[in-house]
Amino acid sequence: MISKFTKQLKGAAVIGALFFGSNAFAQLGLTWAEMGPNDIAGRCRSIIVDNTDATGNKLFAAGVSGGVFKTSNGGSTWSPVNDQAQSLIVSCMGQDAAGNVYFGTGETFGRSVDGSGSSSFVGTGLYKITANSSIITLVKDSTLFGNINEIAVAATNTIYVAAQKGFFISTDGGANFTEEATSSTASLSAMDVKIAKNGDVYYSAGFVSNADILAGSKTSSTSAVYYAASGSSVYSAITPTTITNRGRIEIAPSPVDPNYVYLSIAKMKTTNGSTVTTGGLSAVLISDNKGSTWSVITLGTTQFDPFTALNGTRYGDYANTIAADPINAKVCYLGSDVFYVWSQIPSNPLGQGNWNQIGTNFPAPFAFYIHSNIHDIKFNSGNNSMYIATDGGIYKTVSSNSGFLPYNKGFNVSQFFSVSFPNFPRVSQGTPTNVAIPYAGVAGGTSGNNLTYLSGSNSSDLQSSNNFGLNDAFQSDFSKIVPKALFYSGSYGSIFRTSDIDLNPSANFYDVSYKFGASGAPGVSGFAHENTPMRLWENTNGGGDYALFYNENTQSQLANFLPAKAGYTVSNTRAQASSRYDSIFVTTTSTKKIATTVVTTSVANTNSTATTFTINNTRLSGICKYDSIIIKTSSTKLLSPPANQTITIKVSYSGSVASGYTVTGNASVTPVTNNMIFNYSGLTDSIRFTFNTPPNDSSKFTIRFKYKYSQNLAILPIYTGTTISSYNVLGEANTTSTTNNMVYLNANQVDSIRYTFATPVDSSIIKTLVKYRYDVGDVITLNNTDISGNFFTSSVTLTTALSASIAPKPIVLVPLKKSARLAVGLRAKTTASPYTDGPNVYLVKRPLNFSLNPDWVKIAGKNSRMDGPGGVAATTAIVSVATGTNVPEITRLEWSPSGKYIYYSVKASSSAFYLYRISHLEFVGDSASADFSGEFSSDIDSVGGTVKNQFYKELLQLHVFQILLQASQLTTPIQW
Repeated sequence: MISKFTKQLKGAAVIGALFFGSNAFAQLGLTWAEMGPNDIAGRCRSIIVDNTDATGNKLFAAGVSGGVFKTSNGGSTWSPVNDQAQSLIVSCMGQDAAGNVYFGTGETFGRSVDGSGSSSFVGTGLYKITANSSIITLVKDSTLFGNINEIAVAATNTIYVAAQKGFFISTDGGANFTEEATSSTASLSAMDVKIAKNGDVYYSAGFVSNADILAGSKTSSTSAVYYAASGSSVYSAITPTTITNRGRIEIAPSPVDPNYVYLSIAKMKTTNGSTVTTGGLSAVLISDNKGSTWSVITLGTTQFDPFTALNGTRYGDYANTIAADPINAKVCYLGSDVFYVWSQIPSNPLGQGNWNQIGTNFPAPFAFYIHSNIHDIKFNSGNNSMYIATDGGIYKTVSSNSGFLPYNKGFNVSQFFSVSFPNFPRVSQGTPTNVAIPYAGVAGGTSGNNLTYLSGSNSSDLQSSNNFGLNDAFQSDFSKIVPKALFYSGSYGSIFRTSDIDLNPSANFYDVSYKFGASGAPGVSGFAHENTPMRLWENTNGGGDYALFYNENTQSQLANFLPAKAGYTVSNTRAQASSRYDSIFVTTTSTKKIATTVVTTSVANTNSTATTFTINNTRLSGICKYDSIIIKTSSTKLLSPPANQTITIKVSYSGSVASGYTVTGNASVTPVTNNMIFNYSGLTDSIRFTFNTPPNDSSKFTIRFKYKYSQNLAILPIYTGTTISSYNVLGEANTTSTTNNMVYLNANQVDSIRYTFATPVDSSIIKTLVKYRYDVGDVITLNNTDISGNFFTSSVTLTTALSASIAPKPIVLVPLKKSARLAVGLRAKTTASPYTDGPNVYLVKRPLNFSLNPDWVKIAGKNSRMDGPGGVAATTAIVSVATGTNVPEITRLEWSPSGKYIYYSVKASSSAFYLYRISHLEFVGDSASADFSGEFSSDIDSVGGTVKNQFYKELLQLHVFQILLQASQLTTPIQW
């Protein structure tokens, strides 16, 4: 008997939506077959046990993404009643005595993070399934009702509809409806309607979603409960006014004793602009006199609140259901985030009882696992079981009611945010050989079931799925270049990828985090909204994408351990076969005399009227050069000494010869010979310096010599065609033989460079800097390893020469044969107050190199500006930072097929939406910091720009176009 429930369970621990009509597939000229999955389900809102079947094996279940399903074996398998119906957004069902099933469409109690109902879809009306058939007819469209929240059928011809636009009653089988207008009902939405065993009718009204408030269909108000006796059309308020915070109210009359009725009340939803607060549990109440008086079973507290999840999210407006036990009038069941049973303590005052949690939303191996977010509870006396409708499908009591199991085979109502498939088709290797099958199957991001993957097969049967990931999955994209590589975005900013979905995909998925990010960056939790917009664009046949060829230098370093050596030969690998040596610079730095780089001496001044002085100084080494000379005067006069004077002489060298001086301080700089050095063949030099005014005293000069130990030479090749014909050699080189300083060109681009100094270089570090040039007609070839397992080359013929003497260094765009870019949209940063960062678009060019954790570049954000006349950036910024409680977020983004544009939408507030386009993305080159010495790794959206990212700023120019979409304007589809 069903009384076992009490005894045995008691102590247990989006840019748019398409609604296909029945002839839509025929109009497209396509033949469709369902792939699956056949073993998981999405949100189920309603279950009814068919009253025409005494065995209890026939049931109906309704999903908000798939319509009505039926079973003839107690739920072991399900099949759709009509999956080509006009609307598959089914929220509630009822059945009349003749077996006709009525179902209502549209989901008012939809869910988003802020509780605004933005994840729900609009209904199309009330429908009827003729008894024992699959014939569906429209009873009344949604013009009258809006979304339908609950229906109840009292007799063959009496239908009650609790709808978004009010409470409606038909007494002629749905031909005509009248709105019940008692009290304030005419201005409120109706939430629930239930019929007691004796025909009494209860309904609740008042709660609406934020989306409905903004649409103007009804107003938000504290909710109320109304009652009419069986056979009466007069409704009176029976609201428990002692509970002042009343949001969504669900009703459960007892099927045992019609005097008993239960209420489950969530806290009221409040709105402030776009901020929506959904309620936890406000109260559960019981009445034993049909609502004339109420007793409180429990008030919601932080210690007991089945409507609040562990992460603090409150579900009272979304998942709220209560059911009275079918045998004991003093037992009820409450479902929301988790599942509870309450029973009255005998001999205690009404409402004093015990709660026991009989379901857990922690997954297997727990026998009492029930998916979170419970929407309906039904008892089946025919097979002595309980059925529970959840966001993860249907759960049924099993094994003498000692636990629950999912009963979802064939109940295919998963809510897919996206679907992606790899290259298709390929020819089967079996028989027949002309059967086309996918490389890998189909993957989709789902609500409640993470990422769902169907491997693909030739079987006509529906397929079982692989589900993995730790987050709800939003968008997913297969690569067409690497057929089994898959990307998907999870909740709140997480991005995942795998190189091969068939090889242990759970282990191979990992976050692709923004390397420099922290707050507000891809891969950081909390910086997208509940769904993270993401899209992969690929260039598979050439065109539409470019790599940068950057005329970089080659640098090498050699440690010299032979102090007496003057000549050296080093290897150098040219970047291109067409590379020519523009110049070769060699510099030595001594490691021997570091401790004696600064020498200070003092000299007495014996001529108080002189301004020009010459002193001798002996250098420490033949390779020792003067870096700077500082001369200071200090007076020896005790009374009224003159002011001190200082001269600094900074020396520039060409080779070992001083080529210039920079003089500062109290020096006379006319003529230029006033302050200079006379180098002699030995190490003793003369230093001349001249003050503006004489020291006028018997003074002391303190002279500080700062040295540098280095030699420099430059080799400048002169070409005839591709052959070096001669050299210009500068600096401290040994030029007695033309072979002392030259380049040996090799066909494999690994060349030898010989250079010889005039004197030994001491114990030194030798650095070689090679600069290149290219002539018109030279071919630049790039070897591309950006795609794992795909090595290819791309080339371009130069139409302008490249030279190291050009500043800034010239850049060449090389068209790529294959490439990929991943774009991600994020919400405004919310860790700062006031908010300092806007909704951003990030881009990475190398997502298909699975040996790298890619570096991301921000291409649009708070610093982006609108296009002005002539393509010049205007002063108008795109929607940037949060204002007040509004946190702008990117809700969707898409690539153009060419890869030149990204379109993305921004929700700026509950009533303002923007559409943007970013142009010229074909010119965004490699952006990883490892490329080009990090020259182009800066974010494009940076304030002002730097030399390193100026190329991007000038080339991309972020052509952004904006359209403001008010909610009232969205009356017709946008044509693309």
